[in-house]
Amino acid sequence: MKMISFLVLLAVGIIEVRSGAVGECRSECVEQNLYKIVRVHLKDDFVMAGICRNTTVSTGSLSIVIPFICNRHHGIWTFDSK
Repeated sequence: MKMISFLVLLAVGIIEVRSGAVGECRSECVEQNLYKIVRVHLKDDFVMAGICRNTTVSTGSLSIVIPFICNRHHGIWTFDSK
């Protein structure tokens, strides 16, 4: 019984949880503790995300969704100009 408990604890300890990540693309890298991801599309090797920038202090649009894209294998977010 002790051996089974040990193996279960060992298995749980080995499991790695990567919440907010798709491949090497981590959500906190694009959010930078300033913005929130409001939409995500997965296509082939790419993660396309829209982050919301709240501009309620301005007189124009109250929020702007800025598109970003990331290659799942590299994990580098860049502005999606397409």
